[in-house]
Order: sequence, then C-alpha cells, then structure tokens
Amino acid sequence: MKNRTWISKMVLIMGILSILRLPVKAQEVGEISVPPPAAAVELYNAGLELAGSQQFAEASLKFEEALALAPTFTAARYNLGLIYRQLGEKEKAVEELQQSLSGAPQPAMAHRILGELLADLVRIDEAIEQYEAALSLDETQTDLHYAIATLLHRHAKTKEDKQRTIEAYEAAIEKAPRHSSARSAYSSLAQLYYHAGDKEKALHNYDMACRYDASNADLHYNRGVLLNQMSRIQDAVDALKTSIELESPNGKAQYALAEIYYSKLHMDEKAIDAYEAAAADPHFSKATQARDHAKMIKEYLEKKREAEAEADAAMEEGDGSQ
Repeated sequence: MKNRTWISKMVLIMGILSILRLPVKAQEVGEISVPPPAAAVELYNAGLELAGSQQFAEASLKFEEALALAPTFTAARYNLGLIYRQLGEKEKAVEELQQSLSGAPQPAMAHRILGELLADLVRIDEAIEQYEAALSLDETQTDLHYAIATLLHRHAKTKEDKQRTIEAYEAAIEKAPRHSSARSAYSSLAQLYYHAGDKEKALHNYDMACRYDASNADLHYNRGVLLNQMSRIQDAVDALKTSIELESPNGKAQYALAEIYYSKLHMDEKAIDAYEAAAADPHFSKATQARDHAKMIKEYLEKKREAEAEADAAMEEGDGSQ
C-alpha cells in the first residue's frame, strides 16, 4: 500500500505543474523496485504542495531533503530537476535530470527537457543526443527533427558544420514534410546553399518555401534577388513585384527592382518610380541613396531632352538656310 501511495503522489505533480504552467509537465518516471522510506515520501509530498503554491525555492529544499534520505528516489530527483529549471538554475537541473535518467527508465519528455537545457547551455552534441533519444521513444515529436537542425544552424561556423546542418534540415523535411517548420527549413536551406555557392539548390529551396508560405514578402524578395544574380531577369522582376504587392511600403524590393530597371532593362522612367517608392519607405536604410539615384536619372533625362531639342533646333535651322 505504501508503494501505491507514493506512486499516486508522484503522478499528482503532473497536475500541479500543469496548473502552474511550468515549461513542461512532470511525468511519472517508472517503477522503483524499493519504495523510499516514509519520511522521504512525506518530504516529497511537502515539495509537491509547495510547488503547487509556486514556492519553488522552498519546494527544492524539500526535494533535496527527500533525496538526502533516499538517493535513489528517482521521482524526487526528476522533479527537483524541473524545479531547478523553473528557478533558472540550468546546470543543477541538468545534473539532476541526468541522474534521474540513469536511475530509472523515463518517458520521451524527460529526454526532451534535458535536451532543451543542454541546448541552452550550448552543449550541442549532448542536446542532440537527448533529442534523438526522445524521438526513439516517441516518434510523434516530429518538431524535434527541426529543433536539431535549427540548433546546428544557430551554432554552425565551419564548412563542415554547415554541411551537417544542411543534412539535418533535409532529414527533417523528409521525415516530417507537412510540419509547420518546413517553410522556415526550406528558407534556411536556401540561405545555406546560397552561401555555399550552389544557386540552383538555393533557388529550389526558395521555390519550396514560397509554396509553403506564398504570402511571405521576404521570401519572394530573396527569390527575386537570387533570380537576378542568375540572369533570369523577367523572373526576378515578377518575384520582386510579388513581394511589393504583399508588403507596402517595401523599400528593399522597390530598390532591387529599380536597379534592374536601370542597369539591366534600361527603363529609366520605371527606375525613377521604383527608386522614389523605395525612398518613401521610412524604414528603408538606403532611402537617401534611392532618392539620389532617382534625382541623378531625372537630371540625366532632362539633359538628354535638352540636347535632343538643341539638335532638332540646329537641324531645322540648317534646313531653313538651305
């Protein structure tokens, strides 16, 4: 009966932590062959009550006292780790959760929590190991595939790191193509391939990202800039126009479009309009430059018209003298 009593109390923490909205719910951590002594269970229950009233520091003391009496009391150690996490003591939380994992089998969420803490502490490979352990226990946590790739991306420095990141994103998309994170994964892959010098693969991933999130102006802008670099001028113009239609004002897309009109298509009037639209965006960092470009083209066109008028006048005068 004692064994059942403390196990039921152990499950109770799930409800308490859920009410308090801690980062995750505590979980039952598996059967323990030897029940902890009654005094340890009493301290453990007192810790639950304190946690229930959000007295986390006091709750941690009760769990610590329970563990002093029963070091193998895995439920107390597990929940102490969660309390430490709530208190912001991440190193202590990692230590307790690692010990609880070695003390008894635990559900996927325990590995996930530990992985998140290790990620916060920039212990990347250890975090990924815990995420993979969570996935091996619960394959429905498909967001962890993307979490692994994002973690690698955030800390990628070398060429090898970036290749590993690419492989992780592609694996995530393969395993969970319908996940809400797929769009950002395609966008990240596009950037990674672009910086690796593979513009074709970068474009493919921007195309896929736009399919998943057709209303994202930034994606169409990035795609337009890339298409311009690939000399696919009309496609670039279309992509930039789409970006402008989706977001207004949109200085950076207007500026990129103006550059194409001026430098590639030699459509000066359209270039002026686009530069002026870019300059009208109060958040665009190159507004002054855009305004200067528009002014320069206007002055050029005015001088050109004056020169043409003078040439016409001279021709008429020559015809008259004959």
